Parts: sequence; structure tokens; C-alpha cells
Amino acid sequence: MYDFRKNEQVYTLQGHVDTPTSLSLSPNGSYILSPSFSSHTLIHDVRPFSPSPSRIHRILQGAPAGFENTLLKGAWSKDDGGKRVAVGGADRTVCVWDVDSGKVLYKVDFCPIYDFKLDT
Repeated sequence: MYDFRKNEQVYTLQGHVDTPTSLSLSPNGSYILSPSFSSHTLIHDVRPFSPSPSRIHRILQGAPAGFENTLLKGAWSKDDGGKRVAVGGADRTVCVWDVDSGKVLYKVDFCPIYDFKLDT
């Protein structure tokens, strides 16, 4: 994370074992959603005084990885303040999780995923 006021890097987000494929800031600005090539999705706590030293708020698992094993884009729900997240994969599947519990709510097959928004 970079602090533009101080013009310096203040910390590095850890946890991925492969390259993150996108970043999405939560509606309240406290968390970053980052899917990756490893088929894991992390939610990092980016608040100034995070209670977790690793800044990992939640590891979301259960997304189908298919033959491509790649999660491409992530989005936060807007109408409920970011209580749900969705991640689209290269295998044309979208997974929706409940952020608080970390449980998969839906898995849906679609056409190829390049970009999307999660609205209800």
C-alpha cells in the first residue's frame, strides 16, 4: 500500500501464492478484494490500524477452478454495503460469497467473464 501524502510505501499485502488478477475496494474503503491465478480470493484489511498483522481479513475458497484455474475479476455488492462479493473466472463461472461467513452463496455458469458489477 502506498501513502500518497507521505510519498512512500507503508506496507505490502501478503498472502497470495500466485499473481493477483484484479483489485476491488469495498464500498466503505476498508477492504480490498483480490482474486488470483491460484483460484484463491483474499480480502485484505486496509484500515490504518488493522487488528490483523497479516491484514488478511478473509480467504474465500470454493470457487470452481476449472481447467484454467484462474479467477479474473471481483466485485463488491453495493446496496448492502459490501456484505457479498462476486468473482468471475476464466472457466466462465461466477461465485458469490457472504463476506462475514466466507460461505459460497451461489455458483453460476455464464459466458466468458471480462468485467461485471454485483448489483441486486
